[in-house]
Amino acid sequence: MNTLTSVKNMIKNRREDNTVKNYDIGRNESCPCGSGKKYKKCCLNNTPELSKDEYYQAVKETDDEKDMIVLLQNAVKDYPEEPAFLLPLIVYNLQKGIYRDAAKYLKHGWQLMKTDLDEAFIPPFVSILLDEDKIDKAEDIVRHLLEKKGESVSLLISYAEVYKYKDDYIRVSEIIDRAVKLEPENIQLLIFRLETLMDLDDILSALSLWEKHYEKLQSLNNMRVVSFLNDFLEDKFNLKENANLTKKEALNKAVAVFSGFGKIDNLRLEKDKKKAGDILLKLKNIIPDDSPIVIDILARMLAAELYVEFEKYINEIENANKENPNFYRMLYLYNYKQGKINDAGNNIRKAFELAADQESGHFHLWQIASDYLKYLIDYENSNALFEFLRKFNNYIGENESFLVAVLMLLEDGGKGEYQEKFLIKLLKSQKIEGVDSLNTKDIYSSLLFLKLSVLEREEISLGKAENKTITEIKNIISKLEKDKMDTPAKNYARLRLLKYQDKLEEEEEERLINNLKEAEVKSYFDTIAYYEAVLRFGDPGSILTDIPYGEYLNDDYLNFYRLVAAFKLSYYEMGASLFYKQISAEIKNQQLGNYLARFLRYFSSEELLKHLKNIEADQKIINFLKQMTGKM
Repeated sequence: MNTLTSVKNMIKNRREDNTVKNYDIGRNESCPCGSGKKYKKCCLNNTPELSKDEYYQAVKETDDEKDMIVLLQNAVKDYPEEPAFLLPLIVYNLQKGIYRDAAKYLKHGWQLMKTDLDEAFIPPFVSILLDEDKIDKAEDIVRHLLEKKGESVSLLISYAEVYKYKDDYIRVSEIIDRAVKLEPENIQLLIFRLETLMDLDDILSALSLWEKHYEKLQSLNNMRVVSFLNDFLEDKFNLKENANLTKKEALNKAVAVFSGFGKIDNLRLEKDKKKAGDILLKLKNIIPDDSPIVIDILARMLAAELYVEFEKYINEIENANKENPNFYRMLYLYNYKQGKINDAGNNIRKAFELAADQESGHFHLWQIASDYLKYLIDYENSNALFEFLRKFNNYIGENESFLVAVLMLLEDGGKGEYQEKFLIKLLKSQKIEGVDSLNTKDIYSSLLFLKLSVLEREEISLGKAENKTITEIKNIISKLEKDKMDTPAKNYARLRLLKYQDKLEEEEEERLINNLKEAEVKSYFDTIAYYEAVLRFGDPGSILTDIPYGEYLNDDYLNFYRLVAAFKLSYYEMGASLFYKQISAEIKNQQLGNYLARFLRYFSSEELLKHLKNIEADQKIINFLKQMTGKM
């Protein structure tokens, strides 16, 4: 049945239904058209173009879909209290994916019909409200429906969606349990449960649920989460090459494998090596030799120091993995642990070459690139290092900073050891041919930021920076001044060192801030220095209004700086909006601690707690911060 016919039938059936309820709109209520005016000052004053019967007849007679929709839109405008014209418009816009209009008519429908609005409209209505960040309104609507109509799977799923949007997965789980008690086999509920488990990266539970309801769910491969799980199985068991393995068999094996991994990950490997070894030996026998899962098994063998088992397994699967970059990375890690540095170097070089050849300009095996770069810094000469940099430069996006990308490869938990080694090597070299974006100013700025990070850690842990760190920063500043490089990073570093001067001239801070504002900002590093200085020594308001030099920072960086500025100025409405957009991703990526620690660069723990309370942050986040900072 096409859209035109289905909409006509819907109108016809409603008109013929003698039990249909009539609705009125109070004169002083908001007009459902969305104008924001009272009904008596808006659509109540409309002069209908046609009578209701004439609209019904015109819709019945038209054979053009567009004409029908225009008729219905006019009918809703003329008779906003008549659901027979309104509801088909909601259905039409939802089916066509015209969500802006669907939202308008759904809001109209809820205002008019309240709990009489068909339950099928509630999930899309709630989704639209959540997309508009109207969390409280969405929650109020679902609560009201649950109180009036009682619990149903559909309403409980919408209720859970609200708490999922809030990242309150404890409540989501509680609501799902209530829905399961009503209809454990409900297909809509099964899909929602799968989606929720994947949101939580709980692949084992998702696979187990799929295994339990395989036949019912497999018929829904058009659903995104089911399609994803199918692709996951095809990839993990290389089903295109292993045609003898059915998808159901692969699913059973996947559940066994990831269950085994879970058991190993919960062991204390220094005490339970034998248990880990026994589990891994069973798992390796149930997966194909060319499965990507072999890398996970090898990694766990290395973690448990099961070197004999590792060597044996490597020999078993070598032929099937000769073109697998991650296979050679595992060999690199093994040989490095064994002190076989030359063999390790050959392994990681092979891994990088294979990855580079296979990626076709879209490199994403960053861990291999990171390991190879660290190896080159430690053990190879500058020529080999620069050859890597020339090749790596081909994988950097047009708007990305080459130096930032390389420094990210060298992240080592904030220590900065490899980053410093790398930057010093760059400063000792001549210009690297083929990497035009590298310049001495940015290299020095990066080195300054590394040293300032050390200074900051010392200030937080010791109360003040050590003389050695202060001297190292001063030496870099002296070098920049000797070479007549006026960079924002240099001025920012001098601002940070003002407190360590024996005598502070009153106007010196102001002069340095003015110098920084006047310095030319042409890169990511210049922009970071500018923002840090403004947040610590200047007026943070400019970051909220002007967003200066925003082209050099990605949205995550910009929004974090804007959030810090909002906190400093006590702009809590803006702060709450920025905070909740960021915190969900950080929790999902298990980076809550690191995220909160970033704020401690700008606020004391007491100040940060005050700001979080003022934006009504979740108590679990506040308790996490208290525990992290010893304020419990």
